[in-house]
Amino acid sequence: MSEQYNDRELARAGAWLRGEHPPGKLGRLTMVGAPAHSASLTPGRYDLAPAAIRKALDEFTTFDINDSVNLLDLAMRDAGDLDVGAAPADLLEVVRRAVSEALTDSDALVMLGGDGTIAYPGAMALEDCGLIAFNSYLDTGTTSGGLNSGSTIRALLDRGFPGERIVAIGIQSFANTEAQMNVARDAGIRVAGAAQVRERGIRRVVGDALESFTEGLVYVHAGLDVLDRAYAPGAPGSRPGGLTPGELNDGVRLCGEFARVRVLDIAGLDPERDTTGHTALCAAACLLNFASGVHRRCSRLSVARNL
Repeated sequence: MSEQYNDRELARAGAWLRGEHPPGKLGRLTMVGAPAHSASLTPGRYDLAPAAIRKALDEFTTFDINDSVNLLDLAMRDAGDLDVGAAPADLLEVVRRAVSEALTDSDALVMLGGDGTIAYPGAMALEDCGLIAFNSYLDTGTTSGGLNSGSTIRALLDRGFPGERIVAIGIQSFANTEAQMNVARDAGIRVAGAAQVRERGIRRVVGDALESFTEGLVYVHAGLDVLDRAYAPGAPGSRPGGLTPGELNDGVRLCGEFARVRVLDIAGLDPERDTTGHTALCAAACLLNFASGVHRRCSRLSVARNL
């Protein structure tokens, strides 16, 4: 073990992920790669994303200056990558098993996609959960040709997932069709567009969504195409006018604080298009901010136990 990682003041997030530190005692996180990439509407090498995000974590420390917390207090386990070579429709059992195993001894699980189809087996694996989707797209396209990244939410609806338990945040104008919006509206999906986020503020929008889930667990999907194209050139679905990285980070940090949130996926990065590495850095920051929220959650529980 390098002397660098014996010192909390110098710890890097990549080393935290690799376990190059004494395990934290406040709580536990598990991370797993889910490099599904065969069903995106925009072809790309999404299967390379988990490795790119792991590498990007070396650019960060473990200290969150906003909340004065150090992620070394949390034990992190990298469970490697899932075997997602099967057809998208066959991913359910692979992901269900991974989610079940991770949550037996972890406060939360982070899945690194892969393309956005990972949200379908991920949300189904939690069973009777709520879903918050940070996304530019409604993903309510037709499933007649099978599951793809533009029909993930529609596939959930087709499997009986209640639309009123889905909140879509960051949806963009001129990225979706009227028919897709009608599907979402008819299903009872609550939509907070990018313009609404800017008007009301991300914390209020996400806070209202979280407070609406009064029972059951919550799954969070962070599609990197929710970001403005200037920040996420490696997310092929991103468009001008999307959220800023700061807004996404604040949103997922708040989700991490919420005890019912057990799984976050981060999807939609194609490293071959990410020529500057900006998008991988955004993905890594998203992971760390979610972990910071989990840290705050565990801290509150620890205080409550000691009262």
